[in-house]
Amino acid sequence: MAKNLYILFGLIFFLTGNGQATSKVLISEVAPCQTKDNTLIDEGDFIELFVKEDINLVGYKLWEGNKTILEFPSPFQIKSSSILLIHVNGSNNLPKAVNETPLNDNNQNGCIDLYSADSGLTATDNTIFLTTPDNILVDFLSYANQDGKWTGNSTWYEKAISSSEWIGSFYEESSFDSSKLSKNYSIGRSNKIEDTNSKHDWFFCNIITPGKINPGIIKEDILLNEIAPNEEQDWIEIYNNSNKDLELDYLILKENDKIIKTFSSLNFNKDNFIVVKLNSLPKDSVNNTINQSNYLEFHSSYASIANTDSVITLEDGLGNIIDALLYSNYDKTLSKQNKEAAIRVIKNKKWQVVDDENLKEEDFIYWNGKKGYSLSRKYTTQVFKDNWSLCSRPTIGRNNQTKDYKLAISNFKIENNPFFIDESYSSKKEAKIIFNLSLAATVSLRIYNVEGMAVKEILRNNTLQEGDYVYSWNGKNKKDSLVPIGIYVVYLEVKSDKQSAIKIDTVIVAKKL
Repeated sequence: MAKNLYILFGLIFFLTGNGQATSKVLISEVAPCQTKDNTLIDEGDFIELFVKEDINLVGYKLWEGNKTILEFPSPFQIKSSSILLIHVNGSNNLPKAVNETPLNDNNQNGCIDLYSADSGLTATDNTIFLTTPDNILVDFLSYANQDGKWTGNSTWYEKAISSSEWIGSFYEESSFDSSKLSKNYSIGRSNKIEDTNSKHDWFFCNIITPGKINPGIIKEDILLNEIAPNEEQDWIEIYNNSNKDLELDYLILKENDKIIKTFSSLNFNKDNFIVVKLNSLPKDSVNNTINQSNYLEFHSSYASIANTDSVITLEDGLGNIIDALLYSNYDKTLSKQNKEAAIRVIKNKKWQVVDDENLKEEDFIYWNGKKGYSLSRKYTTQVFKDNWSLCSRPTIGRNNQTKDYKLAISNFKIENNPFFIDESYSSKKEAKIIFNLSLAATVSLRIYNVEGMAVKEILRNNTLQEGDYVYSWNGKNKKDSLVPIGIYVVYLEVKSDKQSAIKIDTVIVAKKL
């Protein structure tokens, strides 16, 4: 019995002497990069708190670094599930602003608004935290722009570490990465209100949600299904493959780091489609009937997606990637922006490559850049390059797997004709054999000399899916030796169970005289 009492007293001493307070209230969102408008009291930076359990906050203090942003007034008894929104927008607005109470929601936004005389939050290295009247830490957030140096206040950071309200050994590295923060972005806590007292509780939010619980993480199977990057109105198609109707807080469509469209409070039925039309007025409508298929139609003022190289992502409101498509025109150039966006997708395991340290164009799906074509998903269960193909017959608002066409070869041509097997023209060292398949087929591609002898076999009964293809011939034969200069025959044959097609053309192998 005495032993148990010692253990009990020791536990009490540990919890109180260690400086920890029960986290009945948590910081749920911090927005340090907002634009202040002195004519609007609700504009500017803000800090949001979520109350988990009933609590009296009289005398509690909200801090930035070593300065107090706000001390809560008396009386201030707050019920569970309440949200407190602290506007950090400067003294110029204070005469116009009225601090609300739990019984007085003046602006009818569903939360308790409070106003600080502080002019704004620091967006680089900073600590935001809440303490009791006795200066015991309740909740703590540290963020830094990861520039290799810490410029924030270290006193309270070290107190947070010693009281187990924050985990880490280095000021900057253990802080949430705020390097990409800008206007209309925030640092948000998971909607589950998790609290591990570390940077892993926090997310880079694509949408600020002042006065509302942060968006949920979308784990359901929502997919990019088809994309048309070279139309008068480029369009992107999204498919609900989750086998259930979904009610989504936020769904965000992006190109690299630019937002194309944000969907909020979206009801997305199973087996249904969303089609987003770009370069159009922001007028959304639903249940349009095209091709005898119902889908949700949305519009975006975003002018167009890139017709060369690009990365399209589908994300939730916390910036987690749900699905992605990487495409390129194979012109031997990838911009830094494309590479950075692609690596983010690859690190999130939404696209598969052999070597993410040496990313190249061939890791993207090939895009021909032509009008009337789309990039089409083949299977809903796979997330890698070979699951996408060029489609000469886009199927807006319906599943790509429902097509029923005749087997045919189209767009068959040979580029670099003639091509040179010496150093005459560095850009014409090989011939490019280009063609499109209307359906999946078994394909053979061979090179013959004028005497009818096969000198090179590029494909031999290979199974290819519908789409555009490009194969190269460098003028070498089966033994990897250069062929003599002259005229050669390119023979392309495709077969399916019931159909077949053949294309034949000639190519000239040359040397500079």
